[in-house]
Amino acid sequence: MLGVPKRLSRTSRRLSLTGFLLIGITLGGAALVIWDRYADTLAHTTDETDKLSLVLGEQTARSIQVIDLVLQEVQAKVLAAGISNADEFRRMMGTEAIHVFLFDRLKNLPQARAIGLVSSDGWLVNGSRLWPIPAVELSDRDYYMHFREHDDHGL
Repeated sequence: MLGVPKRLSRTSRRLSLTGFLLIGITLGGAALVIWDRYADTLAHTTDETDKLSLVLGEQTARSIQVIDLVLQEVQAKVLAAGISNADEFRRMMGTEAIHVFLFDRLKNLPQARAIGLVSSDGWLVNGSRLWPIPAVELSDRDYYMHFREHDDHGL
């Protein structure tokens, strides 16, 4: 009878070892599957993010293009008036007709809140929001200072 417990013990050890080996293989396989799924998800997410950035870039470019077209139209209106100095700019661009013109252009720009014409000394001459135009000095604003200091013809 002493031999039987040894066999059970040896069989029990083999069975335990086999069980642990199967558990280890299962855990290792699960870890590999999880890692593979993680890598696939990461690659898919990166690809989708790249596609989204392209779409957003194109949409932003279109929005800016629309704004630029409206600004070019406003600029053409100013140039067509033949304005040669700041006083003429204030007098000719400070009318209600120009306000209506700016207001109508703003309707086509849902991404903009206002269009304003600013004199060379920083005063609001006309805008799309209010009529009559309130006395607003903009010379302390960063966008005014930028264009005062840089001959930037872009947006």
